[in-house]
Amino acid sequence: MRYAVSFIMRRASSRTTAFLSRFIAASSLHAAGCTRKQAEAPAGDPAAVADAAPRIDPNKTHVIFLIIDTLRADKMGAYGFDQPVSPELDRFAKDGVRFDRAIAQCSWTRPSIGSMLTGIYPRTLGLYKEENQRLGDNFLTLAEVFKKNGYTTLGVTANPNINAVFGFDQGFDAYIDSQRIWPWMKSDLGNESASKVRKATYPGQLMPATGVFEQALELIDKHPTGPYFMQINIMEMHGWGPPVREELQGTFQAHKDGAYLDKLRQASIDVGAFVDRWMAQPGFEDTLLVITSDHGEGLSDHPDVDNAHGHGLVLYESQLHVPLILYHSKGALGSGVVIEQPVRIMDIFPTIADLLGFGVKRRIDGVSLKDAITKPGSGVDLPPFFVAETYFQEAKKQSVYSASWNFYNNMDGWKGMDPTELQQAGQPELGARSNQIERHPGEAEKLEAFLRTWERQDPKADPLDNGNLPDELIEQLRAIGYLD
Repeated sequence: MRYAVSFIMRRASSRTTAFLSRFIAASSLHAAGCTRKQAEAPAGDPAAVADAAPRIDPNKTHVIFLIIDTLRADKMGAYGFDQPVSPELDRFAKDGVRFDRAIAQCSWTRPSIGSMLTGIYPRTLGLYKEENQRLGDNFLTLAEVFKKNGYTTLGVTANPNINAVFGFDQGFDAYIDSQRIWPWMKSDLGNESASKVRKATYPGQLMPATGVFEQALELIDKHPTGPYFMQINIMEMHGWGPPVREELQGTFQAHKDGAYLDKLRQASIDVGAFVDRWMAQPGFEDTLLVITSDHGEGLSDHPDVDNAHGHGLVLYESQLHVPLILYHSKGALGSGVVIEQPVRIMDIFPTIADLLGFGVKRRIDGVSLKDAITKPGSGVDLPPFFVAETYFQEAKKQSVYSASWNFYNNMDGWKGMDPTELQQAGQPELGARSNQIERHPGEAEKLEAFLRTWERQDPKADPLDNGNLPDELIEQLRAIGYLD
C-alpha cells in the first residue's frame, strides 16, 4: 500500500560488411517474413493507423528503457503463451509494436546488455567472462546519445553485473547501482554462519521491482528538468531474484514451470503499476516505452543437456529468444503492430536513436529497425544469419540462427550435446537427441561457413580488466550464481 500511495503523492507538477552478400541467396532470416502487420484492427481506419508517420517529439517525449532480466518471450501472452501470466505487459504489445522474434547476442547479462546498449557484438566490446571485465569508455552508449541530445539521463539497476564499476554508468546524469540490503554482511563475509544466512535469504537482497521503481521516480524528483531517458533493470525473473509475494505464490503451481510463471506474474503487475503512475504525472503523458530482456532461461526444456536449466551456459532459443516491445503513449507507432522479420537486440540502440531523430555517426553492428515500424510491408537490411556466443564460466559455445535452422558449435564437450548441432528453429532443442546435422548436412555447412567468415571479419578484442572488485560486490555476484 505504501508503494501505491507514494506513486500517487509524487510531485504534481551498421555495420554491414561486404562478405554478407555471399549469403543473401541462401535461406536467410529474411525468408521468415519482412512484414509489418496489424494484429488487431483498432477503432477507425486500420490502414490509416498503419500508415501513420511517427509523431515522436525529441523535445517532449520521455523514454523508459526497461530491461526485465531473464525474461523468455514464449512465456508471455503476447507471444502466444496460453496462461494469464502477463496481461499488463501484453497490453503494451497490443497497443504498440511487438517484434515476433528478437534474438540476444549472448545468454548472460553483461555481454548481452553491453551489446544492447552499444549496438556492437560482445566480442568487439571485449566482454566474455563475469570476472572483472568492463565496458570500455571508448564505446558509445545509448545513454550518451540521449545526453548529447539534451536529455536528462537516469538509470537504476537491480543486477550487480551492470553496476557502474563495470562501465555501465556511461552517459548517465545519475545511476543507482544494485545494493546489498544488509550492510552488516560486508564485515561478516568470512564468517561461516553469516555465509549460511546469506545463501538462505539472498533473494531478498536483490531489490524488488517496486523498490527499483521507487528509486527511479525519486531520481525524477532530484532532477526536475526533462525530457528524461530512464533506463531500468529489474530482477524478478532471475533464479536468485526477489521472492514472489505471498499472495502470488503458487498461482501457476500446476504448470511444470510454475515458479518461473509466478515470478512473471509479479513482474507484470509491478511494471504495469509503474508505467501507469509514470504517465499519470503532469508532463509525462508523452512517453516511449521499450521493453526487452537480456536473455531467457532454460527451465525444463533441455532435460538431457548439462547445465541447461538456467542461463549463460547454452545458446538454445529458450535462452536467446527474448521479447521486444515498443509502445508510445500517444500512438505514434501504431497499435497491434507485429514485426515478423527476425531482429537482434543489438538493433535496439540504433532503432531508438533513429526514432528520436538522433544521428549516430559511429560505425556499429546494429541496424535501425525504424523502417520496419513506420513503413508497412517494408523490410530492413539485416544480415542473413544471426550470431551469438557465450564464454560464461566454463562454457565455450557459438550459435548461428537462420529462419529455419539453428547451428551450434559446442567447444566445451558437455554431456548431452554433440560438438556441432543443427536444431530446427521453433522446435524442442534436446541436444544430441534432436540433432538434425546428419539429415541436413548442407544447412549445417552453410551456417558454419557463415560463422567462420564472421569470425575473420570480427576478431575478438582483448577484455578491459577492471582490476580488483570490492569484496561486497564479489560476494553479491557469487550469491546470484556468478564468479563460480
